[in-house]
Amino acid sequence: MSSMDSTRPGVIAGRSDAWGASAIAPMSRVLGTIGVTYLLLLLVSATNLADPFLRNDDYLALLALPDGFYSKTLHEGRWLNYWWHLRGIVTPAWLNFALYQLFWAAFCGATAIIACGRGATWRTVLTLSGLLALSVPALLISLWFNTLLPGIAILALYAVLATQVSQRVSRLLLLIFVPITLTAYTTYPILLLCLCLAARDTRRSWTDLATVLCLFGLAFGLGIVGIYTLNLIEHGIFGIPMAEWRDPRPATDWASLMANTRMLAQSMWDGALAAGFQNTTVTVVGIALFLGAMVVLARTDRWSALYLMTGLGAGLALLSLQVLLTGITLPHRTLGFACMIAAIAVVRAQLEAQEHGLPSARALQLGALTILAAHAILTPKQYASYLPWQQETRAMADILNAGHGPLYVTGDYDALNSARSAHLQAPQALRLRLYHLTGRRIVVCSETPDRCGSFAPYDGPRPHMVQGDDAMVLYLPVKAESPDG
Repeated sequence: MSSMDSTRPGVIAGRSDAWGASAIAPMSRVLGTIGVTYLLLLLVSATNLADPFLRNDDYLALLALPDGFYSKTLHEGRWLNYWWHLRGIVTPAWLNFALYQLFWAAFCGATAIIACGRGATWRTVLTLSGLLALSVPALLISLWFNTLLPGIAILALYAVLATQVSQRVSRLLLLIFVPITLTAYTTYPILLLCLCLAARDTRRSWTDLATVLCLFGLAFGLGIVGIYTLNLIEHGIFGIPMAEWRDPRPATDWASLMANTRMLAQSMWDGALAAGFQNTTVTVVGIALFLGAMVVLARTDRWSALYLMTGLGAGLALLSLQVLLTGITLPHRTLGFACMIAAIAVVRAQLEAQEHGLPSARALQLGALTILAAHAILTPKQYASYLPWQQETRAMADILNAGHGPLYVTGDYDALNSARSAHLQAPQALRLRLYHLTGRRIVVCSETPDRCGSFAPYDGPRPHMVQGDDAMVLYLPVKAESPDG
């Protein structure tokens, strides 16, 4: 049989075309895979369960404060997230984080079942589910768990539905789920596309591939038009203007286009390095494993290789176009779909190599398990790096709760070792954290100097809190000036 035949070895008998009934997975298998994956996520994030670390404006979602998030509807089209902010019900951070991890486990478990196919062993499915769940972009984006809770729930719903309905139905559902998830996070729709293209138990052809891409393109276009229309109704602007804080550098001539191209190349490498926990060896091994897997798939099942590379190429093209045109940098968390395709490629190549009796099957299996083990070790360390900040700010809150009046914060939050280890990006991280813990009014002088009076200079190495007549002052260390000023 030709490797470009429309059926792969082991495809379910009786399948007439790609729009026919798919192999519906037993719900016990789906729930079992989700359960084991969820347990894995809870274990690696154990240090973050009781008092989860939040990134920046995720406090607005936790505390249901829509006013601070409102601008993102215009500049980012995050309408679903904004409506979530309007819910008026505040649930504990630990509960939201546990739910977020559950929904992510559901997406990963269902995706693994679909990508591995009907004949895959339990161990193979769990290996792929674990690789998907523990990718670095997934870890990074999990720190916005309050904001993204509705979006990740919709991703999970789609993935689980895809294990229980025909392939025709699951693909048509893109017309509903892609526009909705686009209003939660820009790359969520790409995850749905990759899930569709990764299905193993199917017949493939150029017509089928074009059909999937056309459906996705139509669904993505509907989402864009929907966001533009909402922005026109609410803000009077038909479009998504780039926020100034992103420091956009639009390509207006050849020189600026080349500058953005260099920025794109650097962003891609930085993203690949981040996917290896900033370890060059882990990154290079991961890339080599992916390339080796694609070589095996090209020999054994070229349609699988083509479908997976199409998903990867479509996602990279969408992100690259944005960078080239606007000049904004790519956050590492946006590359989750690339890690998803890489993990699926490695496990699928292992399955195909086993079916064809190739010796590379053992090497691919060992590689997949090695990467999974490395991520299972390094992910808890990453979550644990936020513990010093959580502990130090809880200690501050205990002192603050014993006093009275508003709190004024002077000095530099990023002079604290705990802030640097947590990679905090703005003074609001301290202000919102203390507000969350105490409910008190917090004024950070570096944010709003006009609201602060003159405070006595402080050069101590540790934070120091003083109770005044009608307010408290938190003195933070002052960050040392760099040699170049």
